[in-house]
Amino acid sequence: MILFSEVRQSLRRLVRTPTFTAVAVSTLALGIGGSTALFSVVNAALLRPLPYTHPEMVVQVLETEPQRPGRRRELSYPDFVDLRDRGRAFAGLAGFSARGLTLNEDGLAERIPGALVTGSFFRTLGVAPALGRDFADGDDRGGAEPVVILGHGLWQRRFGADPAVIGRRVDRRHRPHGDGGASARLPVRPRGLSGPVAAARARA
Repeated sequence: MILFSEVRQSLRRLVRTPTFTAVAVSTLALGIGGSTALFSVVNAALLRPLPYTHPEMVVQVLETEPQRPGRRRELSYPDFVDLRDRGRAFAGLAGFSARGLTLNEDGLAERIPGALVTGSFFRTLGVAPALGRDFADGDDRGGAEPVVILGHGLWQRRFGADPAVIGRRVDRRHRPHGDGGASARLPVRPRGLSGPVAAARARA
């Protein structure tokens, strides 16, 4: 009874001071929202394991610029090939470069994030597409037909999770170099992997 009485009195005080109540509720809401957002970032970056076979062994290799200390950049494709063919420090090596793509499907063009990867990309991470085949070694050679693996979310959103899209053709264009054309669709990456598209393509 005492507890209910105190709660009732507190509610009455809040009703009598609407300005104070609004400020208090807003501050509380902002605090809860900020804490939730921070936890989501920490959970994704530190607590939740990466969706790879051995996430503790996955590293990113970058090169530094002697003229710009502290600046790092992606390896050039020739440097990647040298490291892949001559290096002995890695159990496996795959190339990855983020790229924007324009997906044209049923008259609807959509700009989506993607990546150009080498044929060994998913095998190096120890994962395989949920549907369809993985990239083959020849898929990333110059002159080979471009091959695309869709992300799980894009497959569901744009194609209604239809497994019949495997092997169909899609018009996609990669900018800024104007690369584009018809590619085989090979969905779908495992759900835990982020990003909508990965395309096997040799970098000249």
